[in-house]
Amino acid sequence: MNAETPLSAARFLVPLLILIGTGVGVWLTVRILGTWLKHRKVREQGLPARAILLRSERTAMSNQKRARYNHLLEVTLPDRPSYEVWVLDRYHDWNVRVFTPGLELNVKVDPDDPQRVAVVGPVVEQDLSQLAALLAGKPVSAPKDPVKSLADLQRMLGEGLITMDDFERKKAEILGRL
Repeated sequence: MNAETPLSAARFLVPLLILIGTGVGVWLTVRILGTWLKHRKVREQGLPARAILLRSERTAMSNQKRARYNHLLEVTLPDRPSYEVWVLDRYHDWNVRVFTPGLELNVKVDPDDPQRVAVVGPVVEQDLSQLAALLAGKPVSAPKDPVKSLADLQRMLGEGLITMDDFERKKAEILGRL
């Protein structure tokens, strides 16, 4: 009878461990999927806002060999005071190549929870040509003066060198960089 006791315990213990492992796996899957769905909903239906990157700190976590960062953002919703929020995210999801404090970002904010923020991308598309030149040790040109660029554009329109459509398109591009 003593010989049967370990067998009956093993018959009971193995299914119990399988059941517990399956339960934990299901619970983790539901949590991860729920978080992903909430983030997706904020990206699609959240309130549009602007944010400024104040600080980034690399965490010990990674996902698919990509580091995760804690980002401190100053979020500004229209007609509301600015506030700070920490966002844990993978930076490659933001379509941003160079992270520096002061980087302006387009974000979406959950109307029910303003601390839930999804980064959509940079306000101004980043020009990586100057970064490549800087890394190669070549001289980097100073950013163009938008007032001078607009004056030159107006002059070219007045002289008939460009059409009104060209003028409007280029003007919108210059103003978009501000």
